[in-house]
Amino acid sequence: MATLQSTEGVRWSTEVVAGTVLLSALTAVAAAILIARGA
Repeated sequence: MATLQSTEGVRWSTEVVAGTVLLSALTAVAAAILIARGA
């Protein structure tokens, strides 16, 4: 049970990190497009 909980915790953390990185990438791309259009 402890191993299963640990695995779930790692999986959850990985999903959160991946989601944060993806969100940051999308935000950076959106900002770059806005800056390009503004310039």
